[in-house]
Amino acid sequence: MYTGILYATWACAPELVPIPLRDGITCLRDINNLEVLHWVDCLGNNKFAVNMDCARKTYNVVTHPSSPAYGYTYTFFREHHTIFAPPNALIGVITTSKANSVVGNVLVVKHTKGKKHEIFDLAAIDVECINEVFIQCVWISTLEL
Repeated sequence: MYTGILYATWACAPELVPIPLRDGITCLRDINNLEVLHWVDCLGNNKFAVNMDCARKTYNVVTHPSSPAYGYTYTFFREHHTIFAPPNALIGVITTSKANSVVGNVLVVKHTKGKKHEIFDLAAIDVECINEVFIQCVWISTLEL
């Protein structure tokens, strides 16, 4: 069981949430082995898709060595565009953007740079770094998957 951060559509603050391995998986070999569907509907209408590559995007964060993000990257799982989820109000508040294009829930996991199979538990201290990614990406509209 791993810990991620969920930016829920109507939440007041990001929440630390447990992320188990998918059924039948005993050892994490790839980031796709995480059971993220409880938190975000990455599949949309295609309920039989197994590969989650199209539902996630990884951001390398350039930080100071004293930062909790130093040496790590964050992968963001988003809702599938066909479920017509409402805009994510929490991310809208964080980014102060009226043109927030992020819809539905967003789940974030942390792993070693270049090694998506080395997942680390997120903590409240990571929220500031993740929020900065949202701010940068929403303003330049690159959080699209």
